[in-house]
Amino acid sequence: MKSGLGVVIHYSSRYEKTLPNGSLRCRMALHRASLAHTQRIWTPQDPRSSLRNAAAAATLCAAGNNDGSYANCGTIAQLEANGYQQDPKVTLVITTATATRWVAQAQHNSGGSAYRYDTETAQIVPIPRF
Repeated sequence: MKSGLGVVIHYSSRYEKTLPNGSLRCRMALHRASLAHTQRIWTPQDPRSSLRNAAAAATLCAAGNNDGSYANCGTIAQLEANGYQQDPKVTLVITTATATRWVAQAQHNSGGSAYRYDTETAQIVPIPRF
């Protein structure tokens, strides 16, 4: 048993292990999480998530075309038809939708960084806010 600051902890012998030359008690107790760790400050959704989802929908859209073209994947409505769900807090702009290339950029409406995805590089890179 251990006590302090108004807390009493009883240790169970269930967790006691016997060793050849004596015993070793493995004490286990639950610790309360500090308030700072349980309450998080709300942060805007990362626009990179919207870009990844849009790129996946554009890839699915292009795969549905007979020639694999992104040409019919240049609007939000066309992406939504392929599973994209637009976040109202993120602005997504599709800047290029050709037969072989799809490019979009996104930024959170409340500020922060902006990003671009390009199928030629298959990478999301930071860009100036637009």
